[in-house]
Amino acid sequence: GGFGSSVLEFASRARLQTAKIEILALDDRYVDHGSRVEVLQEVGLDPAGIAASIERRLGLAGDARSSSKRNIVTGVGK
Repeated sequence: GGFGSSVLEFASRARLQTAKIEILALDDRYVDHGSRVEVLQEVGLDPAGIAASIERRLGLAGDARSSSKRNIVTGVGK
């Protein structure tokens, strides 16, 4: 029960479609020590990992519009 659980609980009480909410959070596992950037990258919570999660959710993974082909901040192709 972290922040994501609270968001789902609120959405449920507000009668929102909770199936459309995806929680991005740390799993309950040991994460190796490292810089903030390294740790976020390892668990998929860096900008590229978040973009990949969004693309998977929208069905764009492997699509020509995926983050591997564009700047994840601007959306401009490489």
